[in-house]
Amino acid sequence: MNLGKVEKIQKVQTSSPAGRTFTDTELLATRQPDPLWIVPGLIPEGVMAFVGKPKVGKSTFSMGIASSVAQGGKALGEIEVEQREVLYFALEDTTRKLQALLTKIQGNVGTGRIHFTTTGPAKSETATSFLERHLGQHPAVKLVIIDTLGRFCGYRGISSYQGSYAQIAEIKSVADKHCLGIVVVHHARKLKGDDDLDAVMGSTGITGSADTIAVLKRDRGQNIATLMITGREVEENVLAVQFTPETLSWQLLGPAGEVLMSEERREVLDLLRRENEEMQLKKIADAVSKKKQVVSKLLTGLIEAGHVEQTGRGIYKAVQPDESENAKCGERGENEVAGENRLEGENGLEGENGKNGESSNLRESTDSGESDNFIETAELTEWQHEGRVPAYALQHGEVSDSDSNWHSVGMPNLDCAEGFLEFMN
Repeated sequence: MNLGKVEKIQKVQTSSPAGRTFTDTELLATRQPDPLWIVPGLIPEGVMAFVGKPKVGKSTFSMGIASSVAQGGKALGEIEVEQREVLYFALEDTTRKLQALLTKIQGNVGTGRIHFTTTGPAKSETATSFLERHLGQHPAVKLVIIDTLGRFCGYRGISSYQGSYAQIAEIKSVADKHCLGIVVVHHARKLKGDDDLDAVMGSTGITGSADTIAVLKRDRGQNIATLMITGREVEENVLAVQFTPETLSWQLLGPAGEVLMSEERREVLDLLRRENEEMQLKKIADAVSKKKQVVSKLLTGLIEAGHVEQTGRGIYKAVQPDESENAKCGERGENEVAGENRLEGENGLEGENGKNGESSNLRESTDSGESDNFIETAELTEWQHEGRVPAYALQHGEVSDSDSNWHSVGMPNLDCAEGFLEFMN
């Protein structure tokens, strides 16, 4: 997955001389370099605040990134990175724990390019002087990982805006001076907020002064997590990543909106299968803590896949695995078709709204020439034989079963089924 492009461009001018202003003309005429990417699309030069709840996997994630950068190759199994030296402040670990962690992630062969220490700055030492001292010993370092900010700063001033801003600003000054990336691992607060940035423990001075913010979220017992990234140099994004406990490794799956959609569908399907009975849309939405509109779209996909059927208006039932296989083969069981009963029963078209109600609107759309969204008889026949005509189409689209051929009168194409389902509900 290509999340960015690494370009080696020498810095030309990034700040103005002290006491001197510059005009807009001078600014526009100055050639500015592209940022240096440690991990393209994820970690640029500057300071990144990497935030997550305790034991969510921040340290394994950070160690995996450090190992990938030191070896060169692919970070998170997907992103090509250039081989660089790493300075790693593991301030919450012992050497024994570090060895066990690194062996799981990297194996028994070292690179010689990750420089570890488990001690932070003394109380009398500033963050700037401490970092400068270590970077002086390892001038080739381009990635610094500080795990954690609280241990590094001794929690001095983190709770106040001025204090936390000053702490990050000190670290940032070193990153800017040496053109490197510094990842600062930090804990998330317990309370949930409306914005992912609200998860950062302490003052907003941390999020205000850091160049990049990354928030890792993972439910206990789950291996799929989301990684929200935003910042001055990166495009705001929410990615899905997967943790593998056996190797303590993280894998980039892709945009969370695409990856987690299948997880959300699975949650709805698991609920319907557990209940093993008809459920109303509202009850399903309440059970999975999602909006009705969201659940309606999830159900549309499950119906098209043959996993769920709509047995009434706003009423759904899971197709059990053996029934689902039959549906995929085009077998028409009583739950799949129930032809005349579906059309004329109390839950059919002549029920609450009747044929003069909502269904007439569909016929009017067809008569008015809006036929692009409708499927022909032969096309519908083929789709039904493949088990792809959803149950709600059989009930609410005017579909008949004469002579074993399917015909449509005002039947929406499945491409617009999403809007159709919202219309019916």
